[in-house]
Amino acid sequence: MSELLGVRVVETTGLDDRVLTLTQAASAPSLGRLVDRQFGGLVLTGQGIAASARGFRQTGVSFPVLTEPGRVREEVATESDPFGCSTADSLFPRTLDNFLEGQRSIGATLVLTPTGQVGSQDSATLKAVIREANRIADDDVVTMVPVRPSWLSSSHLKHFKAVLATSQHPVALCLVESNGNPLVARKDTVAGYSSLFAEVPNVIAYRSDLSGLGAIASGGSAAVIGLLPSHRRAAIAGKKGYSSNPTDRSPHVLVPELMRFVRTSRMQREWFASTQPLTCGLPCCSGQAIDRFQNPNEALVHNHVALTSMAQDLLTLPNDQRWAWWIGRLRAAELAHLELGQRIKQDIALPDDITAWLKLAG
Repeated sequence: MSELLGVRVVETTGLDDRVLTLTQAASAPSLGRLVDRQFGGLVLTGQGIAASARGFRQTGVSFPVLTEPGRVREEVATESDPFGCSTADSLFPRTLDNFLEGQRSIGATLVLTPTGQVGSQDSATLKAVIREANRIADDDVVTMVPVRPSWLSSSHLKHFKAVLATSQHPVALCLVESNGNPLVARKDTVAGYSSLFAEVPNVIAYRSDLSGLGAIASGGSAAVIGLLPSHRRAAIAGKKGYSSNPTDRSPHVLVPELMRFVRTSRMQREWFASTQPLTCGLPCCSGQAIDRFQNPNEALVHNHVALTSMAQDLLTLPNDQRWAWWIGRLRAAELAHLELGQRIKQDIALPDDITAWLKLAG
């Protein structure tokens, strides 16, 4: 058991020191064979969750498989109904226990509360989420907390930490934003994000980008990282997510040395139109060009393998060495941006979230 502010918090079960991949259920079988049994896992989302989860259960996989409730993406929580029980079919009323049992019945290793999105500074609803989840005594429950980045601002962070610390289950923190990366929505978001994971036990970075590794390095118990842009945050309920170019369907590719995802089309047209592209030395690529991907499924496999490699590097380190590893990777990425810019004779801006993390490190 861990303690914060005198509140006892249940330890995580089966998720500590793991980086799970959030993936469409249809893509899960192709990634399942690549999951690191010690440090990885899958969270299934989208259509076909039940069939995919049952398939993993039948094959007897030895890594966690979770199923994402749609409410994190689609609905808003209220104080009186944080989990959508009152909006279920009135002929067959459902309880939170029913929702969770439904996940268990299809083979979920752990179960996620079907929490709707909590509005900015809606303290009453946030407390209701934690309070009602705490009524469930089962030890396989993870309390989902989807919130706007403003909860991590300096003016609200202390209260936010105090409420989360009362959870008797691990908390999956999901940031909600429709206008790009939620970690750069405010100047103080990254600082608040890191501070929360450092001070509140058993918090999981959920629907994160590579900053999920930073969350673990700060003290977080685990991370769930998306390989697609729409899986690296939750859009505000009722609004479409941000896209820099909705007509461009080329894959987003994780470039490990740059610590960022980049569209294939951008690399081909802007970076490597007249020079040799970077290559990838991962086993799935064997030294081939990093900008070669046209097939989304092939890019997804590359992204998963690249993320797994980073997770292994981080999670094999003792806790007190992880922050230095994270900041070291970001500083190396900063240098790699400069070197690539010199090579292709362009200025390549460092992503805002990397800049924010480096500023935090000093």
